[in-house]
Amino acid sequence: MQNHTINKDEYLHTMTKKSGITHIDCKIPKLTTALLILLVLSSAFGDSISADNIEQLNQQRNQYNSYQESLKDAIIPSLSSQKTNEISQDSQENQANQQAERQQAEGEGRMEEQIQRQVDGQSQDTLQYSQKSNPTCFWVDYIALTSPFPKQKVQKEFGFLQPIFDSYSHKCLESSDIATLLNALKHKAIKKGYITTSFGLKPQNLSTKRLLITLQTSTISDILIDNPKYARLLRKDYGIKIGDFLNITAIERGLYSYKRLRSVSPRIHLESHLQSNQQPNLQSSLESNTKSNPQTPQSTQDTQSSKDTTQAVQIPQTKIHLHHQAKTLGKIYAPFYGAISIDNAGSRATNIYQTSLQFGLENLAGLAEKLSAYFVSTPLWDKQKSSIYTSLDFSMPIRRVLLSASGSYAWYAQSIDIAKNTLSYNGYLANMDIKAQVLVFMNANHRLSLSLGLGKRWAKNYLEKIELITQRRNLSNIYAGVHYLRSFRQASFDISIGIKQGIKALGAMDNFPTTSNDSKPNFFYTIPTIDTSAYIPFGSENHRFVYTGFVKTQVSRTQLYASEKLSLGGIYSVRGFDSLVLSGEVGVLYRNDFSYYAKSVYGVRFVPSIGLDMGYSLSLYEKPTLDKLLAGGGVGLKLYVSKYFNAEVWGYVPLYNPSKLDKRHFYFSVGSMF
Repeated sequence: MQNHTINKDEYLHTMTKKSGITHIDCKIPKLTTALLILLVLSSAFGDSISADNIEQLNQQRNQYNSYQESLKDAIIPSLSSQKTNEISQDSQENQANQQAERQQAEGEGRMEEQIQRQVDGQSQDTLQYSQKSNPTCFWVDYIALTSPFPKQKVQKEFGFLQPIFDSYSHKCLESSDIATLLNALKHKAIKKGYITTSFGLKPQNLSTKRLLITLQTSTISDILIDNPKYARLLRKDYGIKIGDFLNITAIERGLYSYKRLRSVSPRIHLESHLQSNQQPNLQSSLESNTKSNPQTPQSTQDTQSSKDTTQAVQIPQTKIHLHHQAKTLGKIYAPFYGAISIDNAGSRATNIYQTSLQFGLENLAGLAEKLSAYFVSTPLWDKQKSSIYTSLDFSMPIRRVLLSASGSYAWYAQSIDIAKNTLSYNGYLANMDIKAQVLVFMNANHRLSLSLGLGKRWAKNYLEKIELITQRRNLSNIYAGVHYLRSFRQASFDISIGIKQGIKALGAMDNFPTTSNDSKPNFFYTIPTIDTSAYIPFGSENHRFVYTGFVKTQVSRTQLYASEKLSLGGIYSVRGFDSLVLSGEVGVLYRNDFSYYAKSVYGVRFVPSIGLDMGYSLSLYEKPTLDKLLAGGGVGLKLYVSKYFNAEVWGYVPLYNPSKLDKRHFYFSVGSMF
C-alpha cells in the first residue's frame, strides 16, 4: 500500500483551490478576520475543541457564508493512496447551506460574542499552535489496528505494539509523525519475527480523532516436510501450525534444535501467495488506551467498526518447506558419528599415553535426540599406573528447552612411596547430572539461556585394598546459571555465570566430625563461577587468522574436596606443565591461541598456532603469593587432511614456574573422524 503524504504547501494550495480564495481583502472587519481564522482552524484543528463548540462554530461558519459568498469551506483531505479519498466540494457546500438555513435565526451579536470567547479563551491553545506549526496536524486520541483477522488473535500476537500506540495517542500528529509511527510499528514487528508484516492507511475521516492503521501480514497455509521420519513431531521443535501468523523466530528455534546434530542439516524455504477470502473486515483489533471522551462517543466507534461488511479480502499466505538433509553412506542413512585418537595428554602419575574413542547416535526416533559415548584409557598392562574414563550423555530439545542427562565413571591407579615401600593407590569417581537449559531469547546476533541442574557425586579411594574412609564421598548438588552469546558477523563472544550449591538430599552424607572448621572439606559448599570465551576470525578464506581465548574463574568461601577445586597444569589448562600440578578453592585460568589457516592444497591444510596461558590458584586458608601463579605457552602445527584425518604437534615452554613444578615440553595427537 502506498501512503499519501501531505506537506504544508500542498495543503494550502488544496484549501485555496477548493474555497475559491485568491486573496483576502485587507478591508475585512476585525470580526470577519477572526471568524475566517477560526473557520480554517476549526477545519484543520477542530479536534482540539469540544464537541459543543464545534457545532457552534459550524453554525457561525454557515452564517458567514451568506455574508461572504466567495469564501467556501476548506476541507482537509483524508490520508490515502487513492484519488477517491477527496471529499466532494459540492456535497460539502450543500451540507453547509442546509445547516445555514437551520441556523439563520442566530443573531450577529451572539455570533461575535461566542467567536471572541473562542479566540480569547477555549481555543487559545489551538491558535497558538497554528502560529508555530503547519496546518497538516491532526489531533489523534485513539489508534487502532484494522485487519481481516479475528480480533482476539491479533490482540494475542501483536499486543507488543501497545506501547507504541500509547506514545502517539492524545497528540496532534503531522503526516511525517504518522509515517514515523508506521515505520516504528513495522520495525518492532520485524524485530519480533513477523518478517512479512506491514502497516498502512486507508481513506478515513480524521475528525473522529481515531487513526485506523491497516495490518497486513502473512499466515501459514501449509507445512511441507521432505522426509517426515527426520522430524516426526513437528510441533515439538518448531512450534508452528497451519493458520498461524508467519513468525520466523519460531522457525529459527526449530532449526536451532536440529543444527546441534552432526548427521542432519536443516534448511527452510518459504513460498508466498495470495488467497481471496470472503470474510468481514474486523476493525479495532488493537487500539490505544481509550478513556471516556465526549468528543468520540462509543456509539460513533461502534458504528464505525460495523460499517465494513463481508467482502473479498486478499490475504497473503506462506507455504513452509522444511528440508532435513541427512548424512548418508552411499544411499543409506547414517545417523552416527565417531572419532578415534592417540595422544600423550595424560598425567605422569597414571601414564601419559592414552587412547580416546567417541561414538554418537542421532535422531533415530526423529526427535532431534542425541546419544553420545566417550572412552579414554591408558595402557592397561601396567596395573600400578593406569586410568580409565568413560561417559554417556543423552539430550533432546522440546521447543525452548534442552533436556539432558549425563553420567561418567573414572578409575585410576598410581604408585606412591611410603617408608621405602611402593604401595598402590587407586579409586573411582562417579558422577550423574540432570540438566534443563531454557532458551530465553534468540535472534541473529544474541542468544540468552538459563540452566538448572541436579547432580550426584560418589567416590572411594584405597591404599592397596584398604579403603580410606576420609576420602569417601556421597554428595548432592544443585546448579543454576545464565549463558549469553553475542555474535559479530563471524566472531562471537559468550559469558556464563553460575553457582553450584551442595545440598543435604538424595542420600548425601554429612560432613566429617572435626574440632576445626579449617581441617576438613565442607560437603555443603557454594561455588560461584564466571567463564567467558571469544572467537575472532579475520582475513580471507584462503588466508584466515583466528583468535580463540577463554577465562575461567572460581571463588569459593568453603573448603572443597579435590574434584571440585580449580586445577591448573596440562594441555587443556596451563601448557608447559604436567596435569593437575596446582589446585585451590579460588582461582583463574586464562588461555589464548592464535592460528593461521593456510590455503588448502589437494585437501590438505596446515594450521600453525601459538599459545599463551596463565593461571592462578589458591587454597582457602593460604596467603596469596606469586608462588601460586603459573605461566606457559608454546608453538604448534595442526594438519587437516580432508575432513577425516587430523594431527597436531606442539612444543611447550614454562614461562613462570616459581615453585619448580613438574614440566611438560612435548605434545602430539593423531586422529580420525567419521
